[in-house]
Amino acid sequence: MLAYNERAIRAYQKCGFVVEGRERETAFVDGKWHDDLMMGLLSTEFQDWLRSKVQS
Repeated sequence: MLAYNERAIRAYQKCGFVVEGRERETAFVDGKWHDDLMMGLLSTEFQDWLRSKVQS
């Protein structure tokens, strides 16, 4: 996911995803270089996230 897509990043983070890495200047879009973010979610983190949603 491109680092400038803050709306998508927030959506993923709301679901428990975390930024695990950044590839700097890997995407050339509209004449500019942009960073690419790698986001991930472990199964244990997902289970914890699910439990927090059920309890609230």
